[in-house]
Amino acid sequence: MFDKNKDGVTDFTKRVNVFDSIIEPFGRGLYKPNANNIFKNFDDELVGELTFVDIKKENLGASLSLLDGQHRLWVIKERNPKRVRFMMRAKVLPYRDYKKRAERYVVLNTKRKNLSYIDAFKGRFESEEEKAVLTMSILEKLDIGIKGYVEDRKYSLKGLSIAEQLATYNVGKKDWNKRLFNPFERTAKVLIIAYGHDATKMKLAMDSVMFEGIGKALIKKPHMDYEYLGLKMKEQDLAFLLGEFAEHRKTGKWIGQPTLNVHNFGLKGSKRIGC
Repeated sequence: MFDKNKDGVTDFTKRVNVFDSIIEPFGRGLYKPNANNIFKNFDDELVGELTFVDIKKENLGASLSLLDGQHRLWVIKERNPKRVRFMMRAKVLPYRDYKKRAERYVVLNTKRKNLSYIDAFKGRFESEEEKAVLTMSILEKLDIGIKGYVEDRKYSLKGLSIAEQLATYNVGKKDWNKRLFNPFERTAKVLIIAYGHDATKMKLAMDSVMFEGIGKALIKKPHMDYEYLGLKMKEQDLAFLLGEFAEHRKTGKWIGQPTLNVHNFGLKGSKRIGC
């Protein structure tokens, strides 16, 4: 049971050993420059409350799961390397299971700070949010990692946001799980056909601007022969293509146009695909 303060609001604060805690997979990674800055300018009077969930019943080797304050906790530990106990007042929320902790983490950190897209996605995935789970399943199927998050894969994509947009494009639409293709998966196949034989080119091609340009063209022209498109891209100068996609994104032009230009190069009449 938690006490209520004089205004009738539940008081979740209590004095706890903040070292008796764990940071779970949904938590964002430690950003060393930020942590070092806090370390250099640390003020005991301004440290603020850390937020935990009580997890004693799960027998995870700690009593608390950290929801907010990772950098501050790291600094406290760095300043007290020989201590195993550090008592301070903190906000301790009542027990909830792992999925609910991940959901609360996303809500808390999205409201209180500028949470990065990757960190927010990580929390949504750990809480089994549909779009995040679908995106991760497709990435795993194609052996594609995300720079700054999942990096033990054959390929590494720079741009989780566009990956999720394309991977979940059909979600919510009528019979979306029965549709013929997934825009992200098909875009990846185009790039693998075009550049999969060359590790250096493939590394350059796995860029959000390429995925956005190809993916949006495939969405608009779903019957485009993606295998033919991949072979045509193989013939083009990759640096030039990257520049074309980047220029269209920067100027607000339809970013799928360079894809159609590649497809249509050398074709005449009905074989060409119009906008």
